Amino acid sequence: MALPQTSWMSRCVASVRIAVAPLRHASFRSLVAATEVANTGAFACAVAVAWLLVEQQQAPSVVALAQTANAASFVLMSLLAGVLADLTDRRLVQLLAQTWNAGTLLVLAGITALGLGSPAVVLVLTFLIGTGVAVRAIVWHASIRNYVPAQDVPAAVTLCGSAFNVSRAIGPVIGGAMLVTFSAAGVFLYGALSALVLVIALYRSPPLPVPSASGMPALLRSGIDYIKSSPAMCVLLVRSVAVCFPASAILALLPIVVTDQLGGEA
Repeated sequence: MALPQTSWMSRCVASVRIAVAPLRHASFRSLVAATEVANTGAFACAVAVAWLLVEQQQAPSVVALAQTANAASFVLMSLLAGVLADLTDRRLVQLLAQTWNAGTLLVLAGITALGLGSPAVVLVLTFLIGTGVAVRAIVWHASIRNYVPAQDVPAAVTLCGSAFNVSRAIGPVIGGAMLVTFSAAGVFLYGALSALVLVIALYRSPPLPVPSASGMPALLRSGIDYIKSSPAMCVLLVRSVAVCFPASAILALLPIVVTDQLGGEA
């Protein structure tokens, strides 16, 4: 009986070693940690935007537009960000996008603190922040193979996905706690500072080779043609839409449900 147990434990230890192998590389490790900080701040800010609109006693349709602004930025920027990842310096694109995020969050914090955060202004700034997040996230995933060896890429992608889910879980908790303790402006300031953590990490990371590829129109056509010719990719996209569409509706209306039906606060 001891031998099977030892074999089972050995397999577990080997699996853990494979899973954390990408963390041996300093650049990847620092960027994953900084990305976790930035993502946590972004999710905290998403909570603050929704509750800011709720506190202004906006209609449910207006509150739901906060989730729409976030989702629309990813939909509109996904193809463009993928093309940028194949055309330009990926590190520079991430650095510019994250700097854009930090600056826009600072503007949102200042406007909110001054009491000038009308729904239109808040939603426009939310969309602009979302575009920066979308570009940075997509280019980051395309850059993973530049930071770890080929054999560690699957584990690195899994680690990044796990870290994202962790930030998605704790970010709203931090945002809610900060809303109660401070205000929406304080949460936006926290989001800007967390974005700057990733800016510093990207600035200190080594430069990446610039991909040599054809022009933007050709890359866009090749990406669309690849999706059309790949049944597996088409199925994946259909399933993603089928799950994300109703899930977005739940997230968009959750603040209204909490305030109107449960009588809760942030």
